[in-house]
Amino acid sequence: MTPNKKPDQHKSESFEQLLEQLEAAVVRLENEELPLDEAISQYQAAMTLVTACRNRLDEAEKTVNLLVQKNNGDWTTEPLPDRDETDDK
Repeated sequence: MTPNKKPDQHKSESFEQLLEQLEAAVVRLENEELPLDEAISQYQAAMTLVTACRNRLDEAEKTVNLLVQKNNGDWTTEPLPDRDETDDK
């Protein structure tokens, strides 16, 4: 992985690939004695991956619908409520 990639430059990679790269970066930061410059670069790369993963999850959440049963017994789908709406309840 290129440490200076921006979140939108990860579009060709699956969420699972991004998460795997993020986990590997965390392991390197936790287990290896890296020089400061390399540790900072690794941290920046990890944070870019976090943003890319979060963006991917937000996109996926927007496509998920809530299955709702109407009073007449029929089923329909509705968009999930925004997080802000559910946090206020």
